[in-house]
Amino acid sequence: MIEMKVKTIAMDTESKAPVMILTDLDERRYLPIWIGGYEAAAIIDELEGNARPRPMTHDLLKIICTMFNTRVRRVVVNDLQESTYFARLVLETDGKEIEVDARPSDSVAMALRFKAPIYVTENVIQAASIADKEKMAEENRKFRVFIERLSADMFAAPGVEAAPRVDAGPGAAEADAPPPPNQDEKPSKEE
Repeated sequence: MIEMKVKTIAMDTESKAPVMILTDLDERRYLPIWIGGYEAAAIIDELEGNARPRPMTHDLLKIICTMFNTRVRRVVVNDLQESTYFARLVLETDGKEIEVDARPSDSVAMALRFKAPIYVTENVIQAASIADKEKMAEENRKFRVFIERLSADMFAAPGVEAAPRVDAGPGAAEADAPPPPNQDEKPSKEE
């Protein structure tokens, strides 16, 4: 599972529907989830610290949970079927965890109110997230620089001189490889 946060609520210009954009904590991957208008307002209210004169549905649920000594521990967006996301709202009451099937938008609105983490499973990330290609390219560039700067000295035990670095050129690895086993010979059994 990957921990994520709400980056923003945006408006889909084609469908005119609100879209909740989740992102990993490094903001390298983004997960757009289309949600309803009421849920979008509930999430925006909490993100911006807006207080309504009367409690809205998610505020009321928080009040009720608090009255019964229950709190949201985490939210897990755990499935995607036919363009529909599914989530589990994990509650804690009397020291026990209870999982409730819920829409991601309602789950996130509750998680924000309880300051609970939001997670997305790997399968959902793989199926629906969008990578920040610029950040990924920069990380790949930094990794290549790191690899180029590696030397055997970095891994030598203190007081032990590392073997000299040899650049054997292309094809050297194949030349040093042991010959393939004789296909006519049968492997011996270990005893």
